[in-house]
Amino acid sequence: MPQRFFRIWADQLARKDIRPSDKLILMAINNHIGKNGVCWPGINRIAAETGINRKVVLRGIVRLETLKIIHIDRQGKGKSNQYSIVPTSPTEGLVGERKTS
Repeated sequence: MPQRFFRIWADQLARKDIRPSDKLILMAINNHIGKNGVCWPGINRIAAETGINRKVVLRGIVRLETLKIIHIDRQGKGKSNQYSIVPTSPTEGLVGERKTS
């Protein structure tokens, strides 16, 4: 299995009001986002990638949406929702993002 590198906004990583498990969920969602700014990983995929129980993932996604960290476009029963990350400060970089000089 290829190694994966998850990213998260530095200000989101530092927030005290986001649970550590929710930060992992956020990183997994962010890892799937394409150039169009959306992704649609299923709950089971997020749970497998993070090692977090499915029910905990569901509750974490609700918390992230409530905190306005992610936006969810619900697709209906039996279909994966579309997720997007709500932008933070445009001057903030991602943790792990390489800077070139």
